[in-house]
Amino acid sequence: MGKRKVVLYGEEEVGRLIHVVREESRTTSLLVAEIFGKRHDHVLRDIEKLECSDGFRLLNFGESSYLNEQNKTQPMYEMTRDGFSFLAMGFTGKKAAAWKEKYIYCFNRMEQEIRRLADADRITRRIEGKVVRRELTDAIAALEEYARRQNPEHSSAYYVKFSNAVNKSLFILEQGKMAKNFRDLLDGIQLLHVGSAESIIIKVIHDEMAKETDYHTIYFLAKDKVNAFGEEIGQTPPGNHKALRPSPIALEA
Repeated sequence: MGKRKVVLYGEEEVGRLIHVVREESRTTSLLVAEIFGKRHDHVLRDIEKLECSDGFRLLNFGESSYLNEQNKTQPMYEMTRDGFSFLAMGFTGKKAAAWKEKYIYCFNRMEQEIRRLADADRITRRIEGKVVRRELTDAIAALEEYARRQNPEHSSAYYVKFSNAVNKSLFILEQGKMAKNFRDLLDGIQLLHVGSAESIIIKVIHDEMAKETDYHTIYFLAKDKVNAFGEEIGQTPPGNHKALRPSPIALEA
């Protein structure tokens, strides 16, 4: 038996077939029509006739548009990897099989790159987060000293209180508790949100101490601002900033 030939495709081919929207790899009905040698209106028809659930369609096919050669707006679909796979099941023949294999490779390659960039971003956010936490520690130490000047009997552990306020405002926690390695679970976007919330606390502490605000009030002002920030961006489970949010492709539909 002879050696099996392994076909690899270059980065240019991956970039031509697949694009990324909000960290998700996609292709379009227009490109699928071109690659598989089909009329675009027939591909649109095939998508609209797919016997899939409404939920699957909403998650994996989004209505979009493009400008044709006459500069007129024409309809097309954006589709995810799963959407493409479902559609391409109906494409038969040797040539179609070769293009399906190429598409699958390119989707895989693009998703590997998305994960690589996400990991790199997470490392960057961890480093940035350590800088912000040092600043937060210094700000809280200043607040503790400020509080003791106003009340010599003050003994509140503000660092723990502020950390709990940040985590409870940003994350969906099982039974309201945090794991010991909590920060290790967070992805890059979540670490960015934590850093933003901690920066809010730092600013409130410094601004309000400059105004000689009562130390109790400073704590509650900072906590309220962090809660407002959490409400604005929405809570997510640790490690998945996209969970429990509408699908990006559904938002564009």
